[in-house]
Amino acid sequence: LDGFQRDGRVQLLSTDDSNLQTDLALGGDLQAFQTEYQGNAVQVVIRLDARLIRGYDQKILASRRFEMRQPLSEPQVPAVVTGFGQASDALTRQVVDWAVGQGNLALKQ
Repeated sequence: LDGFQRDGRVQLLSTDDSNLQTDLALGGDLQAFQTEYQGNAVQVVIRLDARLIRGYDQKILASRRFEMRQPLSEPQVPAVVTGFGQASDALTRQVVDWAVGQGNLALKQ
């Protein structure tokens, strides 16, 4: 939600908690939110399977897997926390761009 608010292209937003009727909903499953170690290399991995759903009939209009890998310079906790922040920010931008593009196509049909 914060990513869409910061982006500003979608003016009317709601969460599941508000239980409002919507034209489109964004759903998904978080498949990975982890740190991977391979030898001396360390990276953060976030993987999300996203779905854009039409509100009135719950039909899936589009789906896509997003994966962000953020290499870390060191394995200590502060670097890992920073890496998760960077990876989630980048993934959020990708998801927002995709959802806005797919949503514009869906609403034109």
